[in-house]
Amino acid sequence: MNAKFEQLRERLALVPGVQSIAAGEIPPLSAGSAYEYRFTIAGLGSPEKEILTAEGFPVSAGYFKTLRIPIFRGRDFQTRDSASGPGAVIINETMARRFWAGKDALGSLVRINLMNERPREIIGVVGDVRHDRFEREIPVQMYSEVPARLRSSADG
Repeated sequence: MNAKFEQLRERLALVPGVQSIAAGEIPPLSAGSAYEYRFTIAGLGSPEKEILTAEGFPVSAGYFKTLRIPIFRGRDFQTRDSASGPGAVIINETMARRFWAGKDALGSLVRINLMNERPREIIGVVGDVRHDRFEREIPVQMYSEVPARLRSSADG
């Protein structure tokens, strides 16, 4: 996420008993509200200009392992997914079912409404997570890593 987090991760990894370390801006069942990611999907039967919405959660690599959220298809974030790489997102099962019913979402491209955002590849599908204990239905959810261009500004 940023240099300070990486330093903290290194120190925490040395603590006996620590098995996994990760960060996320809005943990499950917290009082915090998710970001609203407005996005478009390339190549689905609907027009690419159609604006869709998902709950958005910036997380670090290892987040799903640390919180024991299963990755059903694909993989977790890696260093190559940073701003210099192709860009990546991970979606929940609900999003995969809603927009790719009977198809594979992996490899599909979405464009999130961040400034100068290039398309991001869906690299994983994870189990649904209840982020609000009062939710009756699990909403469409998308996880992203904090872009490298923002990491350095977060260090200050």
